Amino acid sequence: MVVIFSGYITYLFRSETNWQQWTYLTHLLAGVLLSFTLSIYIFYHFRRSIGRRLPGISALGILTTLAFIVVAATSIPVRLKREAE
Repeated sequence: MVVIFSGYITYLFRSETNWQQWTYLTHLLAGVLLSFTLSIYIFYHFRRSIGRRLPGISALGILTTLAFIVVAATSIPVRLKREAE
């Protein structure tokens, strides 16, 4: 929730005040921690469940993982664009 809330705050209220910088830092640290934690969970969960023959559930897990990767990867260019402004 911290990542979502701080992301919307920084997008909706564009200013360069002190609280905005703290919101950026909070968003960055929470996002890195969340990405790291979820990446480890996804890796071990996929390794543990790879032998099961449930194609529908496996496909859903793979699609969810791809969605996570897309969201995590798209945050990088957005941040770099914001830095250039």
